[in-house]
Amino acid sequence: MTNKTKFLILMLVLLAGIAMYVFVTASKTEKGAELENGSFSVGNEITSVTASYFSNKNVEAIVTYYSDKSASLDLLGTSSEKIMFDLAVSASGARYENKDLGLVLWEKAPELNIYKNDKIIFSGRKAEVVRSEADLKLLTSNEWFWTKTLNGTGPDAEKGGIIEPKKAGSFSLRFTEDGKVSGKTDCNSFGGTYTFSDSKITFSNLASTLMYCENSQEFEFVKMLTNSTSSQMFGEKDLLILENNVTIYFRKNKI
Repeated sequence: MTNKTKFLILMLVLLAGIAMYVFVTASKTEKGAELENGSFSVGNEITSVTASYFSNKNVEAIVTYYSDKSASLDLLGTSSEKIMFDLAVSASGARYENKDLGLVLWEKAPELNIYKNDKIIFSGRKAEVVRSEADLKLLTSNEWFWTKTLNGTGPDAEKGGIIEPKKAGSFSLRFTEDGKVSGKTDCNSFGGTYTFSDSKITFSNLASTLMYCENSQEFEFVKMLTNSTSSQMFGEKDLLILENNVTIYFRKNKI
């Protein structure tokens, strides 16, 4: 073998090694390259979208759909929380399975059916969010009663469950078109101002009467309001939902 031939073979081996190194490095970068602090940078970030569905009995199913073709389910009022599903083959709609639990999510927009061992355990329709001027009209033409809070900040927070008013119908809100809000708790009445833009309600300058009531939930309720960062209204289901690190549900009562 001549020196020229040996040189060409050596160059081919070297080029092949460089190509392999580039391929492996690109693959690692796409999946996530390890950083100096021990974390990872993800090249293909997983995104999600969440939708609420309500049955005829007003049971709510919250489904989060992920871009990696999985989904999670929270069936409120039951033990079914954060159940994960994988996308399955479907002739129509979007079908997800959790084979270990025998559960199937089957969305045929705007409807959602949930099956357990081939039997329907939930059937509902996607809630449509009311927007813009319709939002303001819906907000100000009704009195809103607090019904429950999920993952609350109150005395039962350590239980990780649902916090409800001890006195049904004792906590309420009323809004006016000129930016004023008033309400009542299980102890005092209160008032203040609010702003409403981009589907966000922000409360400020809340002040109340000063009657003392033992075992009142007033402090927790007002704290939930002042910390709220977003809102949704579902006109069809008469719901106002405020969110921050908790989710506060109100039901309307026409004035």
